This record gives sequence, C-alpha cells and structure tokens, in this order.
Amino acid sequence: MSTKGFVSPEVWAQQQFGTADLGDERRTRRAVKLAAQIARHPAASLPDQTERWADTKAGYRLFAQSDVTFEALSAPHGQGTREAARTPETVLMIQDTSSLDFSSHRSARGLGPIGDGNGYGLMLHSTLAVDPSGAGQVLGLACQKLFCRQETPEEETRTERKDRWRESQIWPESVRE
Repeated sequence: MSTKGFVSPEVWAQQQFGTADLGDERRTRRAVKLAAQIARHPAASLPDQTERWADTKAGYRLFAQSDVTFEALSAPHGQGTREAARTPETVLMIQDTSSLDFSSHRSARGLGPIGDGNGYGLMLHSTLAVDPSGAGQVLGLACQKLFCRQETPEEETRTERKDRWRESQIWPESVRE
C-alpha cells in the first residue's frame, strides 16, 4: 500500500475523530490529540505513544469516561466512509468477524466465550468499503459492530433457542447500516 496522499497524523485525527460526540468538546479535543499521537507510533503502548506522562494519564482518564465508547469514537469514521461509498458506481463491502482475546485478563468483566469456548473476549465484526475500480482504493470501515457471545443456557427450550439473537444476524445488520 502506498502512503502517497496520506495527510499528517494531526489532520488525519481531526478528520476521523473531530466530530465525535463524547459528551464534552474537551473530550473530543483530547481524543483528536491522542489519536494523532497513537498514529505516529501505532505499534507502541500508550505510554510510549504519548509525548508526556500527563498525556498518558489524560488518555486513561478519557477512556474511563462513560460517554467515550467504541461506538462514539468510531461513528465519525463510519459516517465518512459511508458518504465516500456513495460516489463510486460499485463498492465492495467486505465483511469479517475477529475474536479479541482477553483470556489473560481474568479480572475483566463483560466478556464472553471465543474460539473453542475456552477463551474469553469480544467479537468485532467489520465491514470494509473498497472501490474496486482502478487500484482498488480502500474507502474505510463502513461499519463495525462489537459484541459479546453469550453462553448457551444448558436447559434452553426450542422456543428460547429460536428467539435468541444469533451471531449470523450481524451480517445483514451490517449490510443495512
């Protein structure tokens, strides 16, 4: 992939997170600053990505806020991708689900079974928008849905099983979005 045409981390962060509704405009500014710092060193840990210890602490405080959610942070990017996908004649919407493994974090709450059922974590279903004409430009993530698999109740009735939300429903939900 070519980096030609890429903008600075600050411009990119503003484009991706500048309109995020995080309950307070100061949180949005902090998210933009933190995203730019992360973009400069994406493989590093948060303390190594930020410029000062105060920035690291501010990042952790930001993530601890109830209004700062996965959905709120990713909404501007998804909206921009869906708008960009309206222009080309054909857009491929490529979907896949990934397991996010938090098995080693036993104190974490709100996780569900992953893999063969012995691991715990979250599931992330992503829909990547690609313009197949020419070089096949990636437009972005049109949709991402984070969910937790539920363990199947042992004594579940046929009716309860039929009425239970199924993981396969995530595919058409993503297409509709």
